[in-house]
Parts: sequence; C-alpha cells; structure tokens
Amino acid sequence: MHLLIVDGHAVAHRAYHSIPPMTNNGQPVNALYGFYSMLLGSIDALKPDYLCVCLDLPGPTFRNVEFMGYRAKRTPTDHDLITQLQILPQTLAESNIPTFSMGGYEADDLIGTLSKKLFKKKFIKKITIITGDKDLMQLVNRKVSLYMPIHGLSESKL
Repeated sequence: MHLLIVDGHAVAHRAYHSIPPMTNNGQPVNALYGFYSMLLGSIDALKPDYLCVCLDLPGPTFRNVEFMGYRAKRTPTDHDLITQLQILPQTLAESNIPTFSMGGYEADDLIGTLSKKLFKKKFIKKITIITGDKDLMQLVNRKVSLYMPIHGLSESKL
C-alpha cells in the first residue's frame, strides 16, 4: 500500500506565492487553486492507494509556549492567504479527503508522527510526503520519501 501525506498549509502557501492571485472578479483563489492542482498532479504522477492532508490550526503551538521567540521574526501572513487557508479544511471535507490537525501542534509534527507509526506497519510499503518544507527531510528512509515542488508548482522532485 502506498500512502500520500500532504503538508496542506505548506503546499497552499507555496501556491499562493506561485500563481496569479485572483479570478477576473477579484476573488483570491491562488492558494486553493494551486493546492488542488498540485494534489491532483501528484495523485496522477504517484498513484497512491490512500491519501490524507495534515493541516495547521490557528493559535500557538507547544513551541510558542516553550520558546517565546519561536517564529517571532516571521512577517504576518497575508489576509488573502488566511482567508483561503480557512476554506481549505471545508473543501477537503467536501472532497472526502481525510485531514489531521491537532491544537498545539504543527502539521509537521503530525506528519512526523504518522510517518514514524506507519513505517512500522507491514502493510505500508511506501509513504510519500508532499511538502515544500525541507525540515521534513529528516523523515526520509527506505519507506518514506518527499515529493517537493520546485520552480513554483509546475515541477516536482522526489
């Protein structure tokens, strides 16, 4: 069995900065459009048996609590991106795509936990993680690989 795990906000964030922002009527859709384009292209290219999407929830994580300076120097997220990220869980649910999120944790934490626990299962032959986050390289092993967008969203690399 081949499982595809998508780092939802990382892919949507990348799409937001890679695609023209709006429809003809001014509706910002670039993050959602790019997310689904990447997802459908990845499904076509990788042919997984199952997939899930891990998402960040708004609010602080345990890292913010333990280290007050965590992500303190990051620029604020654009309002148009926030609006699209708020819609993403609903569109995934309507598409019957399972999602994982947990208060106090980042999607990266959930991806790491899923990968580690499922790595031990004999019925799992391969796990592919779609992300733009190089921090997840530490998860790569004989069963786990990363599928990372390069050059915007038009090209990806295992």
